[in-house]
Amino acid sequence: MELLRNSGDPDLSAHGLMLLAMVDEPEVLYHYTDAGGFAAIVQQGMLRATDVRFLNDPLELRYAWEALLAALETAKAEKPEYSEAYDAALQAISMTNAVDPDAIDDRIFSTSFSADGDELGQWRSYADDAKGMALGFDKESVTMLKVPYFHHTEHGQLVQMKATVSDTNKQVPLTWGAFTQPVGYGDEARQRAIDAVLYQIERSCEKNGEGLLANRLFNIINRIPVFLSMLALVKKTTYQSEREWRFTIAEHFGSSSLAIKKALSSVEEFKWSAQGALETVDVKFRPGGRAGLKPYTEVPFKKSALVRVGIGPNIESRELALSTARRLLDRHGFRHTEVVASEHAYRV
Repeated sequence: MELLRNSGDPDLSAHGLMLLAMVDEPEVLYHYTDAGGFAAIVQQGMLRATDVRFLNDPLELRYAWEALLAALETAKAEKPEYSEAYDAALQAISMTNAVDPDAIDDRIFSTSFSADGDELGQWRSYADDAKGMALGFDKESVTMLKVPYFHHTEHGQLVQMKATVSDTNKQVPLTWGAFTQPVGYGDEARQRAIDAVLYQIERSCEKNGEGLLANRLFNIINRIPVFLSMLALVKKTTYQSEREWRFTIAEHFGSSSLAIKKALSSVEEFKWSAQGALETVDVKFRPGGRAGLKPYTEVPFKKSALVRVGIGPNIESRELALSTARRLLDRHGFRHTEVVASEHAYRV
């Protein structure tokens, strides 16, 4: 049995390719935000990715994760030759305290985009009741974004992780590629995502009698952040009109979360893998949401990626808003970015 470590790259290829085959690929993806968010993104050259548990959908992740737990129980009966693999998966989920998606230590952060840059419902919901902006990004430029990761000391300090350039001794700041993919909607999309997870469990654990329990636990424990990233790309049909695409990243690089370290330390053969410092994105907090604060992290993008800014239909002075947005963009080197007004006539 091959032993697998989560390298920090959410291996979403199978699920992502299935979804891509079912959607029309837009050339531009739009991120709706308020005026303050627009200014911060332009001034800092960073997109904000928010912990998915703090997004607007109250069933975020739970919709697919709880269905996965049920599917694991069903698969044990329907595919008895893999019952040991599915038992190991359920045990690994319990060991990492991942039964309740709201309590999971391995958090997933997401930036939401839409294929529609002038959709009234999204203006109202995500752009300060249509007083904000829709930032249009060239899709090819945000298909993969490079995420910086840090050593996180017990005193709260962050030290940029380093990577060594091949065939040299030169060290450079470590970044890891994460991907923007279309969201699937409804029970069929959820089942496709679950089937992709079940396939990975079978592939990494093999059939009954072909491996040791310790190896199965090691493989599944390390893959839990990957499974979470896959299922974060599924939502209820209620949100289908948003035509969402998502950039998703794991908070912890590799298998460095406290929950995973604790779980691995209880597997005698793999206690060695529970050593080492936490390795995370730079998690920050801003006011808002059900908890009073929203955890988020910032991800850099190339200036050339921002190709258009739409002005919301509920701004009091549209012409002044257009000219002010133009000045802000020019000030920070986005002279190529087009500024346009929404075509909607807003009605309260």
